[in-house]
Amino acid sequence: MAKSKGRQRKRHRGKAAPKAQEPPRVPEKPSLWSKLFDRWWKLLVEEASLVGAFLAFVALVPVVHLEISGSVQASSPMATVFALENDSVLFPIHDVDVICRVDELVSDIGTLRDVKAGQDMRGKLPSLSAGQQMSLPCHHAVAVVGPYKTKGVEMTILVSYRPDWVWWHRHTEFAVKAERASDGTWIWDRLPH
Repeated sequence: MAKSKGRQRKRHRGKAAPKAQEPPRVPEKPSLWSKLFDRWWKLLVEEASLVGAFLAFVALVPVVHLEISGSVQASSPMATVFALENDSVLFPIHDVDVICRVDELVSDIGTLRDVKAGQDMRGKLPSLSAGQQMSLPCHHAVAVVGPYKTKGVEMTILVSYRPDWVWWHRHTEFAVKAERASDGTWIWDRLPH
C-alpha cells in the first residue's frame, strides 16, 4: 500500500480538535419605527391593564337597590312594603343603616314639608349577604291619625353601608312618591335623582 504524501493531521487523544473562532456578532440597532412601535405597544398594554383593574373593582363593589314590593293595606300609603337588595354577586355588605324620611305629606288640611319623623334602623342589621333582600319598616315613619285624608306622600330612603373589603361607607338615597289612584289604593313610584 502506498503512503499518502499529504500532510498528516495531529491526532489529539481525548480532546476535540480546536475550532476556528468566529468574530462576536454585533447586534443590529433597531430602527426608529420599531422603537416607536415597542413603546406604543407597552403603553397600550399598561393602560389596558389599568382600565381592566378599575373596571373589575367597580364591577365587584356591592350596590343596593330598592324595590316596591306591594302593600300590607292598600288604603294606607305607609303600609307599602319596601325591600332593599344587595346586588353583589360575591360580597356581603355590613353596617347597614336605613332611614325612612318623609319629605312631604299632603293631606286635606294642608301640606307638611320636611317632616322630622323617621324610622332609624341603625345597628339593627349587621350585614346583608350577596343577593339577599330585606324589608324596610318604613310603615313606622309616620302615621296619619284622625279623620284626615292623605293625598300624597314623598319620602326619601337613606341607606348607608360598608362593602365587605373596604373601610369606607357608601351612601345611597332613594326618592319615592305615592299618589292615590282612582280606586283608593296607593301607587308608589321612584323619583328621578
